[in-house]
Amino acid sequence: MADEDLQNREVAGDLGDVPVRRVGDPTYEPTYKAASKWRDTSLLTSASLFDPERMAWTSDVVSDFRRRLVEQYDDSARSFSEKLADQLAGASQEVHLLAAEILYIHLLALSNVSVEKKLENINGVGALAPEPFEVPKQFVEPLGLGLINGGAGFNTNRYYLVEFLIEFAAHWSDLSEEDRSRLLEDPWAFKAMLVELPQRRANAQRNAVLFLLFPGNFEDISSNDHKKRIIAGFQEVAGDSPDLDRQLLAVRGALSERFGPEFSWYSNEVRPLWDVAKSPPAARTGPTSLSEDIEAVFPLADDRLGFLSAMAEAITAADQVNAYSWSVSRRDNGISLNVGPNRALSASGAGVGFFATGSESELVDALAEAGANAEVLPPYSFPEDAHYIKVNLPSGFGTAKAALSDRFTAAVKATASRNTPFHKSFSEEAVVHVEEALGVELPRPPAQAQATMEGARAWIVRVKRDDGTGAAEALEEAKTKVFWDIDVPAGSSIDDVRSALRASDPDLSNNAVGTSAGNLHRFTTRMQPGDLVVMPDKSDIYFGTIVGDAVFDPAAVEWSRDVEWANGDAPVDRADVSPALYSRLRTLLTVTEISELADELRSFVDSDEVQPLVHPEAQLRAIDIDTARTWMLDREWLQEIVDMLSSKKQVIFYGPPGTGKTYLATKLATQLTANGGSYQMVQFHPSYTYEDFVEGFRPRVTDGNMTYELSPGPVKDLAEAARQNPDDPYFLIIDEINRGNLAKIFGELYYLLEYRDESLILQYGNTSDDEFSLPQNLFLIGTMNTADRSIAMVDAAIRRRFYFIEFSPTEKPISGLLREWLKRERLDDGVAELLEELNRRLDDSDYSIGPSYLMTERVDQQRELERIWKHAIMPLLTEHFYGQPGTADRFELIALQRAVETSRSARQPAGALADGDALGDDAPS
Repeated sequence: MADEDLQNREVAGDLGDVPVRRVGDPTYEPTYKAASKWRDTSLLTSASLFDPERMAWTSDVVSDFRRRLVEQYDDSARSFSEKLADQLAGASQEVHLLAAEILYIHLLALSNVSVEKKLENINGVGALAPEPFEVPKQFVEPLGLGLINGGAGFNTNRYYLVEFLIEFAAHWSDLSEEDRSRLLEDPWAFKAMLVELPQRRANAQRNAVLFLLFPGNFEDISSNDHKKRIIAGFQEVAGDSPDLDRQLLAVRGALSERFGPEFSWYSNEVRPLWDVAKSPPAARTGPTSLSEDIEAVFPLADDRLGFLSAMAEAITAADQVNAYSWSVSRRDNGISLNVGPNRALSASGAGVGFFATGSESELVDALAEAGANAEVLPPYSFPEDAHYIKVNLPSGFGTAKAALSDRFTAAVKATASRNTPFHKSFSEEAVVHVEEALGVELPRPPAQAQATMEGARAWIVRVKRDDGTGAAEALEEAKTKVFWDIDVPAGSSIDDVRSALRASDPDLSNNAVGTSAGNLHRFTTRMQPGDLVVMPDKSDIYFGTIVGDAVFDPAAVEWSRDVEWANGDAPVDRADVSPALYSRLRTLLTVTEISELADELRSFVDSDEVQPLVHPEAQLRAIDIDTARTWMLDREWLQEIVDMLSSKKQVIFYGPPGTGKTYLATKLATQLTANGGSYQMVQFHPSYTYEDFVEGFRPRVTDGNMTYELSPGPVKDLAEAARQNPDDPYFLIIDEINRGNLAKIFGELYYLLEYRDESLILQYGNTSDDEFSLPQNLFLIGTMNTADRSIAMVDAAIRRRFYFIEFSPTEKPISGLLREWLKRERLDDGVAELLEELNRRLDDSDYSIGPSYLMTERVDQQRELERIWKHAIMPLLTEHFYGQPGTADRFELIALQRAVETSRSARQPAGALADGDALGDDAPS
């Protein structure tokens, strides 16, 4: 290709001429010139890139190299270079040239490998050749530039990446000159050809080949995951093409006006827009472990233990008041505890300190009397009498802390009445370090705390006395209220509230104490200024924002918080809110958290013209062509499954064993949660119960005593995670769903599967618990083995709630899967014909044999095939035909091989085989 063409490669299709980064950057011109030279010399004419007088890219040469490296695979623990040297022993000059040039193309795009190391690898091959050679001078400069950071994957997966290039060379060398020219002129056809090739862990190498040869069409990105994240970040301008690279071009075109045509996806300006989950780690100048960090601050062991004991004491006190109030962080090469909005305790390279309550003069006097070298900083805004004490000499921390011990504890308890906004920086490593150093067990913040802290919580508060009054005066006084004659400090723990309730009325039942304590604790401690509140009054609904702390009025026998009511004179009718909020309003609890509906409440509070908010559902990403080809399945079929999940939320894959039901379920869940969300798998069996699946009591030993605690199962855990991240999809995969007693296991979930906007109190719940619902972004995929007669246990109720998708070995796309796999692995398709003949003879879709039994290495070898047939397939058939002696004999391997060979012979055109050569001496008769 001429040099001037390098700057003028156009994008195929209808996207126009959209430049890709570095195409026009003169710095990288040598790299693209080297790739063009490879194209024009080796790919078009089969000549060697390093020595054009020799033909190194021919079918014979490639086959020899493939036999040495791929067919005679060396699985020893030696390095790639050591094994390659042995594999090339006795090879021709052309094979050595091919090996060196494949390594050159493999390493050409990398920036994270030095040119010296690249040359060492490539020239090491040249040194072993019959006529030793080195990388020609003209190709050294391009090798040193590098376009991408391939990461550790390019090193650890080197064999697989090189194997892919060999498979490409083998396929390419068999093409006609006309086909080669056509493919090199059509980037998308070239890509389709690459995707069809056998490949293991080779997406990165395939992407590198594409952008080296067609930089005007393919971004210089080796990671498919990065491509998908970019598209997810700019979904609104990515277009409807199922092809990742076409979508990328559409996004670049849309962003070019803003960032310029040659912008980099990895620039500080662009990357945060699509890779928000990845922030570069802060530069560290000190020790690399927390243990070393703390030892650097406190060289003496007693000082370290004193500081960590203070942290454990503060964590325990804060958690008892409010589990959402605290977070431990790794910060400034050290450790820090935040309680509420304040830094409570910290030790790092930046200094040591803690907070305490009291006036500035009281704190200064107490420190002076103890001889502590510390200074009192200005007070926090909340509480107003809390100050941070900066200890000037770390060794004096113990003295300063001892002087203010009670004031430190008081500051922790007072500040814990508010939730901390610092949950994002929570460090499990830090808490574990404190536990191990002291030999104690510490609590953890609730899993949903981080997500909750990203925005205000939302609550339903029923302002209603026993006589039915309360709502009107709450509106008039701009407050929300609850009515209990229990005077406990605001921010008290739920145990303190329970104790106060029992003291006020010893005759209260446990259930009444639990109900009242839960409601009051939510109102006085968990609810915070800035939270949103809903007050129902018959059919009228009022919305507001909490603006004050909880206050008890003993004369009125009530607790109250100040509220800014948004629609005090214009209530919304209950029928005009969303079905989800309507359902939650049915609860009889006095105080109910509904933070998952905060966006809807916010729309009423902030909008002049109040309209119920339509909650956006988590969008399931489309299945792209690359993914479908990698899975060897039809894209339209896969997309139909995704569409069914979007519509119904629940699907069941059913079919005989070996059809890939569980495999595809996990692949889909992984693919659809790649940009956020997660999935979990459970397997049903006859002893699996509601308690295992939803929630149940589990034994726990505390201080030598065994108690039972209500513990969530995978459904509740995953539902809570999904509720806190409504924009991300979450998947629960239920393997062998028909092997459990579904009615017992699902319980109330039968109702909730069908009515996602509704909520119910669960089996082990009571009126002190918020009602449970299944969030819209929780999806279920079940798998069902039709060869198991327990399918009869699947009743009509569950059938109505799921879409059922058949995986049949005799119907597409499953019927063609084995042939596709054999083609990709470059194996004879006779194995596929065996499976087809077997299933034809079985003539029973429920008992057909799936292709995965035969998708194993060395399946083309008779010994391996016999092993699979005898120990995997025949036991299934023998069980199926139990009681019918001799019936299974016609499915023996030798009988089927004879039938297939006869069928093949019948398909041969007349005269195709010479007399005496029809089947050979070993043909079955």
